[in-house]
This record gives sequence, structure tokens and C-alpha cells, in this order.
Amino acid sequence: MLRNRFFAVVLVLGLVVYIGVYFAMPAQVEEELTLGLVSDLSPDITQELGAAEGLAFIGYSSAAAIISDIENGLLPGGLELPRGFMDSLQSGQPVTASVYVSSDAPEEYRGALNLLLSELAYQLAGKPLNIDIQTTVLGRDTTGAPVAPRDALLPLFAVFILLTEMMSLASLLSE
Repeated sequence: MLRNRFFAVVLVLGLVVYIGVYFAMPAQVEEELTLGLVSDLSPDITQELGAAEGLAFIGYSSAAAIISDIENGLLPGGLELPRGFMDSLQSGQPVTASVYVSSDAPEEYRGALNLLLSELAYQLAGKPLNIDIQTTVLGRDTTGAPVAPRDALLPLFAVFILLTEMMSLASLLSE
């Protein structure tokens, strides 16, 4: 292995990088999703709803505070329920609620938050409701946008590293 010093150095550096990445990754799985919530619901109701589904709600006084935390990367998303949400649900009137999602959050979060809001309204009222959900994506939304050439090259760099490792191993075996 030490006959060809370039491949020996590449192999050792590759192993060091892989080990470093392994220890840099989180060792625990995050099983609870934390969301922001602006509403006039009692804290007991939000804790009860969140605890059963693996959710944690952080209460906010305004939508601007949720938007700020989402844009700063502290939350993946949040819900804004209008004033008198419970009264509107109980009377059967249509309700408009807002969902805020970070552009960095996975695509599944958008659908899950919409479904969560519909399910929340169903659990609170006990019947299906006419709820209008407005979803707002915060940050740089790249859905449907062209990809910059340098960003398109990122997978190529991973392939390059793998090919270099394969060539070094093949060279070592052939020598």
C-alpha cells in the first residue's frame, strides 16, 4: 500500500473524512416535530393534541414572530389560527387558517401541516369542516426554479471521490 504514496494519502484522508462525517452526524433520532402556533386556544388543548401525535407546539403572540423564527431556521413550520377559531368551528362557519413552511423543510411537511390543520379542526369540532388553508413558503423556494450550474455539479463531486477511491484500490491490488 505504501508503494504508491498518492493513493495511500488519498485512502487515509478519505477514511479520516468519512469517520469525521460519521461522528459529526447526530447520534439520536428526532421523533418530535416542533411547530409554532398562533391561536387563542388554551395551552391544555394544544399540549393534548401535540402529545398524542409526536408534536410540540410553541405558542407565539403573532404571525410575524413565527415567520422570523422560520426564516432564521429555528422552526420547520407553523400554524396561524384566526381569533375565534373555536367559535367558528362550533357554529359551522368557514374558517381560514394559515400554514407557514420553511423552504428548507422537506416537501412532505407542506402536505402534513395541511393535513394536521384539517385533523386538528376535526378533533376540536367532532365533524368535518369547511376550512380554507393558505400555505406560505418562507425563504428561497426553488420548486420549479432552474438549478445553478455549480449546484448541479455537487453529485459529480461525490462520484469523483468514489471513482478516485476505486482507482486507488484497483492500483493497489494490481501492484
